[in-house]
Amino acid sequence: MPELVVTNLTKKFGGLTAVNDVSFSVKSGEILGLIGPNGAGKTTLFNMIAGVYRPDAGSVRLDGRQISGLRPDLVCDAGVGRTFQIVKPFPTLSVLDNVIVARGIDRYPRPRAIWQSWRSRKEEESAMRLLEKVGLADLAGRKAGLLPLGNLRRLEIARAL
Repeated sequence: MPELVVTNLTKKFGGLTAVNDVSFSVKSGEILGLIGPNGAGKTTLFNMIAGVYRPDAGSVRLDGRQISGLRPDLVCDAGVGRTFQIVKPFPTLSVLDNVIVARGIDRYPRPRAIWQSWRSRKEEESAMRLLEKVGLADLAGRKAGLLPLGNLRRLEIARAL
């Protein structure tokens, strides 16, 4: 069964139809590419899937659960992560610390919680598993700002995961 199912998504901005009746599915482990010229609606489509925009028509389902129309944080909680074309890691932090910080986002419900320790053996091990998954484990101690673009993209994927 497909994990992500996009059915008849449409988004209009005034008189402009940015995305018109798009449907596709992505199975677990499958990689799907979306290509098209500038202005074709690719980013708008991703924004609807990620919850940035509410579709005017159609639906997005993840593992059978309707996620279209949910806020971005709820779409993320459901399991949809997103990276951006321009990568912005914390350049002075290590690759490992960049992933640890990204993992901690749900542990900071109050402003003063950010002053609590965010680094533990458990967090380091979890972050290292993600770095292994994207092929960056051997660069865990390197400052993120020193990585070439291809590895920065891998770091962004680990941070999204």
